[in-house]
Amino acid sequence: MKGEMRLANQRFVAFLVLALFGLAPAKATSQLGPVADLRSDEDSVRVRAFYEILGNASEGVDALGPLGPRVLRLAEHARRDQGLAIALIHTLETENSLGWRDRAGVTPEAFSNYYGDLVGPVAALRDPRALQALVDVIDTGNMAEDGIAALGAAAIPLVVGVL
Repeated sequence: MKGEMRLANQRFVAFLVLALFGLAPAKATSQLGPVADLRSDEDSVRVRAFYEILGNASEGVDALGPLGPRVLRLAEHARRDQGLAIALIHTLETENSLGWRDRAGVTPEAFSNYYGDLVGPVAALRDPRALQALVDVIDTGNMAEDGIAALGAAAIPLVVGVL
């Protein structure tokens, strides 16, 4: 019963994100989808592009199951495709700089689902270029903390500076 409830909640969140951001099809600009759209000034374009890329990267993985396997699959793709890695890091930096403002009528709570989903693959990249973006979200939970810790000694000066 508990697992069914979690599945129903995940379906609802996926539906909510799709409905709130009006996710419409876009032209593919890479093997995984519209990577260039991650740099858009439009919130809804970035969100749609991210979820399209995540879905394409995790093809064959249960889309309604836990996010973890899909995040790891996207991170694997991004480690092989530096353009994608840079785009994901830049997208997190963009979202960090925009803060939690009202996004075209979308509540911070609804936006936080996308934001958290974005932190996951950036943290899983284990890429030193993501360090500042991850430090900026260190208070969001284990994903960011784990991503920073995985960078080892390289992360120490920046983390100490934040403390």
